[in-house]
Amino acid sequence: MQTPATLPASAPPNLFKYATKELSQDAFFCWLLAWAYDAYAATDAALHGIGRGFVNMLLGEHDLAMEGRTRAIVHRQYNYVDILVEVGDDLVLLIEDKIHAGIHGDQLTRYRDRVAKAFPGRRIAPVFLKTGDQARYDKVDEVGFKRIGRDRLLSFLRPACAASDHPILYGFIAVIEEMEAAVQSFRSVPPAAWEGAWPWIGMYTRLQVEFDDLDWDYVANPSGGFLGAWWHGRSWKNPGTGRMHSLYLQVEQGPVCFKISVEEGPDKVGPRDAWRSTLIDAAKRSGRTIRPPRRIASGTWMTVAGLEREDWIKLGIDGLLDLDATVTCLRIAMGLVVDGVQAAQDAYAEP
Repeated sequence: MQTPATLPASAPPNLFKYATKELSQDAFFCWLLAWAYDAYAATDAALHGIGRGFVNMLLGEHDLAMEGRTRAIVHRQYNYVDILVEVGDDLVLLIEDKIHAGIHGDQLTRYRDRVAKAFPGRRIAPVFLKTGDQARYDKVDEVGFKRIGRDRLLSFLRPACAASDHPILYGFIAVIEEMEAAVQSFRSVPPAAWEGAWPWIGMYTRLQVEFDDLDWDYVANPSGGFLGAWWHGRSWKNPGTGRMHSLYLQVEQGPVCFKISVEEGPDKVGPRDAWRSTLIDAAKRSGRTIRPPRRIASGTWMTVAGLEREDWIKLGIDGLLDLDATVTCLRIAMGLVVDGVQAAQDAYAEP
Protein backbone atom coordinates (compact mmCIF):
# COMPACT_ATOMS: atom_id res chain seq x y z
CA MET A 1 0.00 0.00 0.00
CA GLN A 2 1.51 3.30 -1.10
CA THR A 3 1.44 6.56 0.81
CA PRO A 4 -1.58 8.63 -0.34
CA ALA A 5 -0.71 11.39 -2.79
CA THR A 6 -2.43 14.41 -1.28
CA LEU A 7 0.28 17.08 -1.23
CA PRO A 8 -0.70 20.08 -3.37
CA ALA A 9 1.14 20.50 -6.64
CA SER A 10 2.60 23.79 -5.33
CA ALA A 11 4.39 22.01 -2.47
CA PRO A 12 8.14 21.56 -2.99
CA PRO A 13 9.37 18.09 -3.98
CA ASN A 14 9.42 15.79 -0.96
CA LEU A 15 12.07 13.10 -0.73
CA PHE A 16 9.74 10.85 1.27
CA LYS A 17 7.15 10.80 -1.51
CA TYR A 18 9.70 8.74 -3.43
CA ALA A 19 11.54 7.03 -0.58
CA THR A 20 8.51 5.00 0.54
CA LYS A 21 10.12 1.77 1.70
CA GLU A 22 10.72 0.73 5.29
CA LEU A 23 14.47 1.06 4.83
CA SER A 24 13.95 4.72 3.99
CA GLN A 25 11.86 5.17 7.11
CA ASP A 26 14.58 3.39 9.08
CA ALA A 27 17.06 5.91 7.72
CA PHE A 28 14.94 8.87 8.86
CA PHE A 29 14.55 7.52 12.38
CA CYS A 30 18.27 6.69 12.58
CA TRP A 31 19.06 10.24 11.44
CA LEU A 32 16.77 11.76 14.07
CA LEU A 33 17.99 9.48 16.85
CA ALA A 34 21.63 10.19 16.02
CA TRP A 35 21.08 13.87 16.83
CA ALA A 36 20.56 12.89 20.48
CA TYR A 37 24.33 12.42 20.89
CA ASP A 38 25.66 15.41 22.87
CA ALA A 39 28.54 15.72 20.41
CA TYR A 40 26.07 17.26 17.93
CA ALA A 41 24.60 19.82 20.34
CA ALA A 42 26.77 22.62 18.97
CA THR A 43 26.06 21.64 15.35
CA ASP A 44 22.31 22.19 15.60
CA ALA A 45 20.88 22.76 19.05
CA ALA A 46 17.27 22.44 17.86
CA LEU A 47 17.75 19.07 16.18
CA HIS A 48 19.81 17.87 19.13
CA GLY A 49 16.91 18.71 21.43
CA ILE A 50 14.40 16.98 19.15
CA GLY A 51 16.61 13.90 18.84
CA ARG A 52 17.08 13.71 22.57
CA GLY A 53 13.36 14.18 23.09
CA PHE A 54 12.67 11.34 20.63
CA VAL A 55 14.99 8.98 22.50
CA ASN A 56 13.30 9.93 25.76
CA MET A 57 9.85 9.42 24.26
CA LEU A 58 10.77 5.87 23.25
CA LEU A 59 12.60 5.07 26.50
CA GLY A 60 9.70 6.53 28.45
CA GLU A 61 7.53 3.62 27.35
CA HIS A 62 9.73 1.54 29.66
CA ASP A 63 9.88 4.22 32.38
CA LEU A 64 13.45 5.06 31.38
CA ALA A 65 15.17 8.27 30.23
CA MET A 66 18.54 9.53 28.97
CA GLU A 67 18.95 11.78 32.03
CA GLY A 68 22.70 12.35 32.44
CA ARG A 69 23.70 10.06 29.58
CA THR A 70 25.43 11.87 26.72
CA ARG A 71 25.97 9.12 24.13
CA ALA A 72 23.47 7.82 21.60
CA ILE A 73 25.18 5.46 19.15
CA VAL A 74 22.83 4.36 16.37
CA HIS A 75 23.10 1.08 14.44
CA ARG A 76 20.89 0.22 11.46
CA GLN A 77 20.13 -3.42 10.57
CA TYR A 78 22.15 -4.69 13.51
CA ASN A 79 21.93 -8.50 13.34
CA TYR A 80 18.56 -8.16 11.53
CA VAL A 81 17.26 -5.62 14.08
CA ASP A 82 15.91 -2.57 12.21
CA ILE A 83 17.36 0.06 14.57
CA LEU A 84 19.46 -0.31 17.69
CA VAL A 85 20.57 2.63 19.84
CA GLU A 86 23.18 2.40 22.58
CA VAL A 87 22.13 5.00 25.13
CA GLY A 88 24.96 5.72 27.51
CA ASP A 89 26.74 2.64 28.79
CA ASP A 90 23.76 0.80 30.28
CA LEU A 91 20.71 1.15 28.02
CA VAL A 92 19.88 -0.25 24.59
CA LEU A 93 16.87 0.80 22.52
CA LEU A 94 15.72 -2.01 20.26
CA ILE A 95 13.37 -0.66 17.57
CA GLU A 96 11.35 -2.76 15.15
CA ASP A 97 10.19 -0.28 12.53
CA LYS A 98 7.20 -1.00 10.29
CA ILE A 99 5.01 0.84 7.82
CA HIS A 100 2.37 -1.63 6.59
CA ALA A 101 3.96 -5.03 7.19
CA GLY A 102 3.25 -7.09 10.29
CA ILE A 103 5.50 -9.39 12.28
CA HIS A 104 6.28 -12.99 11.42
CA GLY A 105 6.45 -15.89 13.83
CA ASP A 106 8.65 -15.27 16.86
CA GLN A 107 10.88 -12.66 15.22
CA LEU A 108 10.47 -10.10 18.02
CA THR A 109 11.50 -12.61 20.67
CA ARG A 110 14.51 -13.65 18.60
CA TYR A 111 15.59 -10.04 18.10
CA ARG A 112 15.30 -9.24 21.80
CA ASP A 113 17.27 -12.36 22.75
CA ARG A 114 20.02 -11.58 20.23
CA VAL A 115 20.41 -8.04 21.54
CA ALA A 116 20.44 -9.21 25.17
CA LYS A 117 23.21 -11.67 24.27
CA ALA A 118 25.22 -9.04 22.38
CA PHE A 119 24.92 -6.47 25.20
CA PRO A 120 25.07 -8.43 28.45
CA GLY A 121 24.31 -6.48 31.60
CA ARG A 122 22.51 -3.67 29.78
CA ARG A 123 18.83 -2.83 30.11
CA ILE A 124 17.02 -3.62 26.83
CA ALA A 125 14.08 -1.37 25.90
CA PRO A 126 12.21 -2.96 22.95
CA VAL A 127 9.84 -0.74 20.94
CA PHE A 128 7.52 -1.57 18.04
CA LEU A 129 7.30 1.61 15.96
CA LYS A 130 4.62 1.58 13.28
CA THR A 131 3.52 4.42 11.02
CA GLY A 132 0.90 2.36 9.19
CA ASP A 133 -2.03 0.44 10.64
CA GLN A 134 -2.86 -3.13 11.59
CA ALA A 135 -5.83 -4.73 13.28
CA ARG A 136 -4.17 -6.49 16.22
CA TYR A 137 -1.03 -6.09 18.29
CA ASP A 138 -1.47 -9.06 20.61
CA LYS A 139 1.80 -10.70 19.55
CA VAL A 140 3.67 -7.44 20.06
CA ASP A 141 2.30 -6.94 23.55
CA GLU A 142 2.86 -10.55 24.58
CA VAL A 143 6.65 -10.35 24.11
CA GLY A 144 7.10 -7.07 25.98
CA PHE A 145 7.54 -4.64 23.08
CA LYS A 146 5.97 -1.22 23.67
CA ARG A 147 3.89 0.14 20.81
CA ILE A 148 4.33 3.58 19.27
CA GLY A 149 1.77 4.26 16.55
CA ARG A 150 1.30 7.04 14.04
CA ASP A 151 -0.86 9.13 16.36
CA ARG A 152 1.72 9.06 19.15
CA LEU A 153 4.52 9.75 16.70
CA LEU A 154 2.71 12.77 15.29
CA SER A 155 1.99 14.12 18.76
CA PHE A 156 5.76 14.24 19.24
CA LEU A 157 6.79 15.40 15.76
CA ARG A 158 4.22 18.18 15.26
CA PRO A 159 5.67 20.42 18.01
CA ALA A 160 9.13 19.67 16.62
CA CYS A 161 8.27 21.77 13.56
CA ALA A 162 8.11 24.82 15.81
CA ALA A 163 11.68 24.18 16.95
CA SER A 164 13.30 23.35 13.61
CA ASP A 165 12.59 24.04 9.95
CA HIS A 166 14.94 21.35 8.69
CA PRO A 167 13.58 20.06 5.33
CA ILE A 168 14.20 16.38 6.18
CA LEU A 169 12.11 16.71 9.31
CA TYR A 170 9.36 18.64 7.51
CA GLY A 171 9.32 16.19 4.60
CA PHE A 172 8.84 13.16 6.79
CA ILE A 173 6.15 14.79 8.92
CA ALA A 174 4.27 15.86 5.78
CA VAL A 175 4.05 12.28 4.51
CA ILE A 176 2.92 10.91 7.88
CA GLU A 177 0.32 13.68 8.12
CA GLU A 178 -0.97 12.68 4.67
CA MET A 179 -1.35 9.10 5.78
CA GLU A 180 -3.21 10.13 8.92
CA ALA A 181 -5.51 12.42 6.93
CA ALA A 182 -6.26 9.66 4.41
CA VAL A 183 -7.14 7.16 7.15
CA GLN A 184 -9.31 9.68 8.98
CA SER A 185 -11.06 10.77 5.77
CA PHE A 186 -13.92 8.36 6.54
CA ARG A 187 -15.13 11.08 8.91
CA SER A 188 -14.89 14.05 6.52
CA VAL A 189 -15.49 12.63 3.03
CA PRO A 190 -18.86 11.26 1.81
CA PRO A 191 -18.66 7.44 1.63
CA ALA A 192 -19.41 7.46 -2.11
CA ALA A 193 -16.19 9.45 -2.60
CA TRP A 194 -13.92 7.28 -0.45
CA GLU A 195 -10.72 6.52 -2.36
CA GLY A 196 -8.89 3.22 -2.03
CA ALA A 197 -8.47 1.37 1.23
CA TRP A 198 -7.41 4.31 3.43
CA PRO A 199 -10.85 5.43 4.72
CA TRP A 200 -11.82 1.80 5.22
CA ILE A 201 -8.82 1.36 7.52
CA GLY A 202 -10.13 4.28 9.56
CA MET A 203 -13.66 2.91 9.51
CA TYR A 204 -12.61 -0.61 10.56
CA THR A 205 -10.37 0.72 13.32
CA ARG A 206 -13.27 2.77 14.66
CA LEU A 207 -15.64 -0.22 14.44
CA GLN A 208 -13.25 -2.19 16.64
CA VAL A 209 -14.32 0.13 19.45
CA GLU A 210 -17.88 -1.15 18.97
CA PHE A 211 -17.08 -4.79 18.18
CA ASP A 212 -14.08 -6.08 20.09
CA ASP A 213 -13.92 -9.29 18.07
CA LEU A 214 -13.61 -7.45 14.75
CA ASP A 215 -10.46 -8.16 12.76
CA TRP A 216 -9.39 -6.76 9.40
CA ASP A 217 -6.75 -7.27 6.74
CA TYR A 218 -6.24 -7.50 3.01
CA VAL A 219 -8.14 -10.41 1.43
CA ALA A 220 -6.76 -11.71 -1.85
CA ASN A 221 -9.02 -13.02 -4.59
CA PRO A 222 -8.90 -13.43 -8.41
CA SER A 223 -10.62 -10.05 -8.85
CA GLY A 224 -7.77 -8.16 -7.22
CA GLY A 225 -8.68 -8.43 -3.54
CA PHE A 226 -10.08 -5.98 -1.03
CA LEU A 227 -9.60 -4.76 2.52
CA GLY A 228 -12.00 -6.88 4.56
CA ALA A 229 -13.24 -6.84 8.13
CA TRP A 230 -14.82 -9.86 9.78
CA TRP A 231 -16.45 -10.48 13.15
CA HIS A 232 -19.40 -12.05 14.97
CA GLY A 233 -18.29 -15.67 14.49
CA ARG A 234 -20.94 -18.23 15.40
CA SER A 235 -21.44 -21.98 15.11
CA TRP A 236 -24.50 -23.34 13.34
CA LYS A 237 -25.79 -26.89 13.39
CA ASN A 238 -27.50 -27.78 10.12
CA PRO A 239 -30.88 -29.25 11.14
CA GLY A 240 -30.87 -31.46 8.07
CA THR A 241 -27.49 -33.12 8.64
CA GLY A 242 -26.50 -32.34 12.24
CA ARG A 243 -23.12 -31.04 11.01
CA MET A 244 -21.56 -27.92 12.53
CA HIS A 245 -20.46 -24.98 10.39
CA SER A 246 -18.85 -21.62 11.11
CA LEU A 247 -20.68 -18.38 10.37
CA TYR A 248 -19.48 -14.80 10.40
CA LEU A 249 -20.08 -11.34 8.96
CA GLN A 250 -17.61 -9.70 6.61
CA VAL A 251 -17.39 -6.19 5.18
CA GLU A 252 -15.78 -6.34 1.76
CA GLN A 253 -14.78 -2.71 1.30
CA GLY A 254 -18.44 -2.01 0.53
CA PRO A 255 -21.04 -4.74 1.00
CA VAL A 256 -21.65 -6.59 4.26
CA CYS A 257 -21.69 -10.33 3.54
CA PHE A 258 -23.23 -13.13 5.57
CA LYS A 259 -20.61 -15.88 5.29
CA ILE A 260 -20.43 -19.60 5.98
CA SER A 261 -17.30 -21.70 6.21
CA VAL A 262 -17.69 -25.25 4.92
CA GLU A 263 -15.04 -27.93 5.33
CA GLU A 264 -13.66 -29.71 2.31
CA GLY A 265 -15.92 -32.49 1.09
CA PRO A 266 -18.31 -33.50 -1.67
CA ASP A 267 -21.22 -31.33 -0.51
CA LYS A 268 -20.60 -27.61 -0.16
CA VAL A 269 -23.79 -26.45 -1.81
CA GLY A 270 -26.08 -28.15 0.71
CA PRO A 271 -24.99 -26.28 3.86
CA ARG A 272 -24.64 -23.04 1.91
CA ASP A 273 -28.21 -23.20 0.65
CA ALA A 274 -29.60 -24.41 3.98
CA TRP A 275 -28.03 -21.50 5.87
CA ARG A 276 -29.19 -18.99 3.25
CA SER A 277 -32.75 -20.28 3.59
CA THR A 278 -32.58 -20.12 7.39
CA LEU A 279 -31.14 -16.61 7.29
CA ILE A 280 -33.70 -15.28 4.83
CA ASP A 281 -36.51 -16.71 6.96
CA ALA A 282 -35.05 -14.96 10.04
CA ALA A 283 -34.92 -11.68 8.11
CA LYS A 284 -38.54 -12.02 7.00
CA ARG A 285 -39.72 -12.67 10.55
CA SER A 286 -38.07 -9.43 11.70
CA GLY A 287 -39.25 -7.41 8.71
CA ARG A 288 -35.73 -7.01 7.31
CA THR A 289 -34.48 -7.43 3.78
CA ILE A 290 -31.21 -9.03 2.79
CA ARG A 291 -30.06 -9.53 -0.77
CA PRO A 292 -28.82 -12.72 -2.44
CA PRO A 293 -25.24 -12.55 -3.72
CA ARG A 294 -24.71 -11.37 -7.27
CA ARG A 295 -22.82 -14.56 -7.96
CA ILE A 296 -23.43 -17.77 -6.02
CA ALA A 297 -20.10 -19.52 -5.60
CA SER A 298 -19.06 -22.82 -4.08
CA GLY A 299 -15.91 -22.74 -1.98
CA THR A 300 -14.61 -22.89 1.57
CA TRP A 301 -15.83 -19.41 2.62
CA MET A 302 -19.07 -18.59 0.87
CA THR A 303 -21.40 -15.60 0.81
CA VAL A 304 -25.03 -16.58 1.22
CA ALA A 305 -26.60 -13.10 1.41
CA GLY A 306 -25.59 -9.51 1.93
CA LEU A 307 -26.29 -5.85 2.39
CA GLU A 308 -25.11 -3.38 -0.22
CA ARG A 309 -23.21 -0.31 0.92
CA GLU A 310 -26.30 1.90 0.83
CA ASP A 311 -28.18 -0.63 2.97
CA TRP A 312 -25.92 -0.30 5.99
CA ILE A 313 -23.74 2.81 5.67
CA LYS A 314 -26.02 5.59 6.89
CA LEU A 315 -25.52 9.28 6.18
CA GLY A 316 -26.20 12.37 8.20
CA ILE A 317 -27.85 15.48 6.82
CA ASP A 318 -24.39 16.70 5.81
CA GLY A 319 -23.91 13.66 3.57
CA LEU A 320 -21.14 12.28 5.76
CA LEU A 321 -21.06 9.00 7.64
CA ASP A 322 -23.54 8.73 10.51
CA LEU A 323 -21.52 6.36 12.65
CA ASP A 324 -24.19 5.66 15.27
CA ALA A 325 -26.85 4.81 12.68
CA THR A 326 -24.36 2.67 10.76
CA VAL A 327 -23.41 0.72 13.88
CA THR A 328 -27.13 0.16 14.55
CA CYS A 329 -27.52 -1.39 11.08
CA LEU A 330 -24.57 -3.69 11.72
CA ARG A 331 -26.05 -4.77 15.04
CA ILE A 332 -29.29 -5.63 13.23
CA ALA A 333 -27.28 -7.82 10.83
CA MET A 334 -25.63 -9.49 13.81
CA GLY A 335 -29.06 -10.10 15.29
CA LEU A 336 -30.20 -11.88 12.13
CA VAL A 337 -27.31 -14.32 12.49
CA VAL A 338 -28.23 -14.97 16.12
CA ASP A 339 -31.91 -15.45 15.20
CA GLY A 340 -30.98 -17.83 12.41
CA VAL A 341 -28.76 -19.90 14.68
CA GLN A 342 -31.50 -20.04 17.31
CA ALA A 343 -34.12 -21.07 14.77
CA ALA A 344 -31.87 -23.89 13.58
CA GLN A 345 -31.28 -25.01 17.16
CA ASP A 346 -35.00 -25.03 17.81
CA ALA A 347 -35.65 -27.04 14.66
CA TYR A 348 -32.92 -29.54 15.53
CA ALA A 349 -34.32 -29.96 19.04
CA GLU A 350 -37.84 -30.77 17.83
CA PRO A 351 -38.78 -34.43 18.34
